[in-house]
This record gives sequence, C-alpha cells and structure tokens, in this order.
Amino acid sequence: MRPANPGTFVAVDWGTSSFRLWVLDGSGRILGESRGPDGMVPAARDGFSTVLARHLDRADAPEGAPVVISGMAGARLGWVETPYLPVGRDLRDLATAARPVAFAGRAVHVLPGVSRAERTRADVMRGEETQVLGLLQKSDSVERIVMPGTHSKWVRVKGRVIVDFSTFLTGELFAVLTAHSTLASVMQGNEAPGQTGDFDDAVRSALDHPAAALERLFGLRAAGLLGFDPPGTLRTRLSGLLIGAEVGLARARFGTGPVTLVAAGGTSGLYERALRLAGLAVTPEDSETAARAGLLAAARTLHPEILS
Repeated sequence: MRPANPGTFVAVDWGTSSFRLWVLDGSGRILGESRGPDGMVPAARDGFSTVLARHLDRADAPEGAPVVISGMAGARLGWVETPYLPVGRDLRDLATAARPVAFAGRAVHVLPGVSRAERTRADVMRGEETQVLGLLQKSDSVERIVMPGTHSKWVRVKGRVIVDFSTFLTGELFAVLTAHSTLASVMQGNEAPGQTGDFDDAVRSALDHPAAALERLFGLRAAGLLGFDPPGTLRTRLSGLLIGAEVGLARARFGTGPVTLVAAGGTSGLYERALRLAGLAVTPEDSETAARAGLLAAARTLHPEILS
C-alpha cells in the first residue's frame, strides 16, 4: 500500500454483477485500478467491506485515501441503503445525500440513485445518474441520453436536472428469450452469425410499430422450425426486434433530437446502428469515463479539502 497522498481518492462503480474501482488523482488521472465479478450478490455473501478491501489492495490504493461509491452498494440489499433522490433534483445533490459507512482507516461514502415515484410509471436507477453527472462535467448541452445494458435507460436532462427517464428490460428479455423461452430451442446449435441486413430489417420492422414486435417474436420460432433461418440469424433478428421496439417507444416519448449514447463495448454498436436507422443524430461517449467523471465531481463536493 502506498503512503497517503492528499490529492488522491478512490472511485467505485458497484454494479449488480460487476465491480470497478479506480484510484484517481484530483484531475481524474487513473493511478491504479481493479475490477471483477464482485457485484451486489457476491458482495452481500462475502461482505461488502471484505470485497472493497480486496480491491483496494489490488489497486495499491494509498493509505487513508477516501472512497466514493455509486451503484448497487446503496440498494436495499446493498451495503447501506441510500434513499433515492426524486427526479427533478439537481444532480450535484448526489454528493450531499451520500451516506457514510464504517470502514477502518478511510472515509467511505455511498451515493444515492434517482427515482420517479409515480405509481403508473414508477422507475429507479442506481449508477446511471452518476454517469449523467459525469457527462455534464464535459458539456452542459446534453439533453437526451441512451444507456444500453441489461436494463437500458433513456434519460432527458435539463441543465443539471434529470427531468424524465425510462427503463427498458431489453437486455434481460434477450437473455431470457434465448435461454428459457419457447424460442430457445431454435436459437441453439450452429449459431452462424446473422448479417447486418438481418439486424437492420428487424429494427425497421419494429421502429414504427413497436407493439407489433410481440407478434413477430413467435415468427422467429416458426422460421427456425421451417428451416428458413439458422440460429445465428434468428438471434440477430431477435436483437433487432427488441432494440428496434425500445428505440421506437423511446423516440415517441423523448423526441427526435440528438442523443448521447453512453456505453462501452457489448451492444453499443448495435444501439448506435438502430438509433441512426431511427433518424437520430448520435454522439457516442464511454460509460466508464462518464462514471469516473461523475464520481470525481461528487468527491470534490464531499472532500473539498483534498480535491479543490
């Protein structure tokens, strides 16, 4: 462990299934990092403090450097429940609403998420709001944000306030349908990759009539049983239908203005393609960079004596 450095802190993005830790200096430069599959579920089993201590050692974090955490460590089943901020609050309040947790030799704070407490449109996020805060450090002109993932988020921002957001279970639906549904049997085996045109056609078919995607899902099974398409093509078409339906629904709600696509690898290329097929101008941004920038902004509020 390195000696204490007064200009250094530790940023943690603690997800449901993953853990990412960075040692940063006051300008946001990465001095060390550690990551692994130590999300909320394994951390609840092994102990959040134990998992954090292990990653601090791996990253050679300086002694006494404070820690700022976003994500599922603040969930009801996390380390310490950190109540959601209601939609409409200034994102700079994430730091002032953070909860401290006991950890030997360090100040550790867990940031809250954001919620919309409406019975018919109830929604929550934990972690994505910190990425939004990070984006706003780079530009205050961001208005519409798309954040793909297991639970994809669409966010509308005005100034430093999240004024609306919606969650789509697109990634989770794809995983469930390909592994546990009636479609699974035709999507296993020789999974030759589908072509770009297969994805584009499926996206277009879902964009203008998102609800019709539900009807077309069983058609994928029929196409497999009748020998029209190999498993890889069926998976590609399923991805296009689900992403196209999401983009079509979100476009109707959030408008047709430019969007900022916050992602890293995975399905980011597919989302960018679908967004452009929908006629939306897209600015890609890296999700990890946004998370670090948001954690740095929160840390500067929590620890102005070391990061001013």
